[in-house]
Amino acid sequence: MVKLSTLILEKFGDAEKAKWIKQYGDRIDPKTIDKYIVYEDKILDMFNNNNVEKYINDSELFFWCGNYYNTQEKYDKMEKYYLMAINNNHVNSMFNLAMYYTKINPTLMKKYYLLLLKICFIMKILIMILFLTTIHYFMM
Repeated sequence: MVKLSTLILEKFGDAEKAKWIKQYGDRIDPKTIDKYIVYEDKILDMFNNNNVEKYINDSELFFWCGNYYNTQEKYDKMEKYYLMAINNNHVNSMFNLAMYYTKINPTLMKKYYLLLLKICFIMKILIMILFLTTIHYFMM
């Protein structure tokens, strides 16, 4: 696996590298940077042309906006975009928001961790049903 710091330096330069390393260190998959690049045009359209409604169902886009504001330490905006993503059941946003609330608001931390557990539990049941249906199909 390529170190994230190397990848960011190649694609963005030192200033952006410093922001990403501060936020994530070298622990994340380099594909994350590619996802960010994919959403960059949408993010620019959303902010420059005030097209938030156009992307209202794109939870991944709002997740990336929340991540951006997190790295900028603009936590009110980070919270806004994570909540928009959570409205579409985006689990990574739930986790990130719960982590943010860990030290500042234990009640909200608990709320988002429980929501995350609920969503993940439902997903596990659906995967199990799909798995059993697939096995049943191949056994016939």
